[in-house]
Amino acid sequence: MTINLNRLFILCLFYLAPIIDAVSGYLILSELVSEGGTGSPSQVFRLLVLIIMLFILLQNKRFVYIASFLIGYLILIELYFFMVHQNIYGVVIGLIYGNKISYLLMIFFTLYLLIKKHLLSPIKLLMHVRNYVAITAVILVGSFVSGSGFHTYGEGTFGVKGFFAAGNGLGIFMGAGLLLSIYYWNLTRERYSLELSLLILFGTIVIGSKTALLLSLVGFVSIVVLLGNAILILSMFFLALIVIGTYFNEIIKLFVTVFDVILFRLENSDSILSWVFSNRDNYFIEAIDTVSFENYLLIRLFIGFGAYISFRDPYGFYSTIDILESDIVDLFFMYGAIMVAFYIVFVIKGIYQGILYRNFFLTLIFTLLMGHSFMAGHVIFNGMSGVLVPILFLLLLVMKKDIRCRK
Repeated sequence: MTINLNRLFILCLFYLAPIIDAVSGYLILSELVSEGGTGSPSQVFRLLVLIIMLFILLQNKRFVYIASFLIGYLILIELYFFMVHQNIYGVVIGLIYGNKISYLLMIFFTLYLLIKKHLLSPIKLLMHVRNYVAITAVILVGSFVSGSGFHTYGEGTFGVKGFFAAGNGLGIFMGAGLLLSIYYWNLTRERYSLELSLLILFGTIVIGSKTALLLSLVGFVSIVVLLGNAILILSMFFLALIVIGTYFNEIIKLFVTVFDVILFRLENSDSILSWVFSNRDNYFIEAIDTVSFENYLLIRLFIGFGAYISFRDPYGFYSTIDILESDIVDLFFMYGAIMVAFYIVFVIKGIYQGILYRNFFLTLIFTLLMGHSFMAGHVIFNGMSGVLVPILFLLLLVMKKDIRCRK
């Protein structure tokens, strides 16, 4: 029996990944597997997907050379600094984080190759992404309705993250995925796609984080506007006014329940900026106070000091990795100014390409995703939301405004 690697890759990336992540998240949240440890089901699964992509990319030597160079570069950085800190856990966790970046690059090259060979169309790719997010939404909604899911902020507060470990990464993944689902529905105008978008909208709301609720609002407004029915829009508006007027007190109580954690954090933040960043600015200030560029440590300015050491003293012993929750800051301390320059060029290229092709909605989604990456992290190094980065960038490169439903 011949295995079709292309189909296996699509199956793994879009249909098995959310299930594996849910299983892995359940094990972590149930404390059966340590958070930030090695050998989780998600890590093993993505390593297998990486191997599948390597076999697919053997069809194009140029992509293999580029991918091999980047993977080799990240491995060499971790191995080089392993000679300084000499911590086995440190080098393993460093290689895992380096692999996360390599994984995203490989996804881009693999999907680009499939589209270039006409084995996958941009519309089909969007459909697969929509299905990926819909599967995640089913898990979220199911756990919310049944009461079996883990809370986003803890017992007694609104919001569940189902069986997924990272609530912050889940919020931006579902929010950006919702907008991509709406974009796909707008292209196809399939009733089934609209229904799935509404399911994803509900799945995003139940997470209850700032990002999830904000993008849920953007998604809801987008659906209403794209429906393009003035009578329907006015009817919904007046119906909303009637409902608010009739159940005002109950709605206020519901509002407080939903936003209790968010409002509590706002009241206890030093400033609006600190609230927006969820006090992540304090992490950055602490890192600046800790980091040293003296003598040979000046090298970290250019190539960082690896994922394990990052901004910390290279001669210290640490039981876990320390993430600053801003991807661009983490990339700087881990891999230096070279990686930051690549990150900035990547973002500018994606936005420029979207504006050039007048694909403003995709550009908005990409900007929101990378804005979250810059301000709050949980994108580049997150197995779920990170997948959307190369996919969105690829869509901005290949989809023009006049593209329509060509499956």
